[in-house]
Amino acid sequence: MKLSELYVESDKLDAAAAKCDTASGEAGAVKISDGMKCFSTAMPGSTSAKEAAGAGKFVDDRAKQLANGLDEYGSAIRSAKQGYNTTDHSVSLDFKAVDKTLSEIA
Repeated sequence: MKLSELYVESDKLDAAAAKCDTASGEAGAVKISDGMKCFSTAMPGSTSAKEAAGAGKFVDDRAKQLANGLDEYGSAIRSAKQGYNTTDHSVSLDFKAVDKTLSEIA
């Protein structure tokens, strides 16, 4: 493979960014704390109810962080694709010159 044959498959970048969007939406929809409220009704006065509520909030917060991270990752993929598309032509010309020079040496 020559250096000038290096390329990015933009459809795969689009697919990866779309998967990030889907995963972010699913992670953002996690609401464990809503289901933990039943502990206080089922076990009034119990310390378990308070602990369950805290655990639910912890999971919700981590899910939100994951969703935000996936959003950022998807944005980074889109930005990389845009940057690649912007510079693709000039970079390919530069690599063709390198290929020519290297083939003259060999």
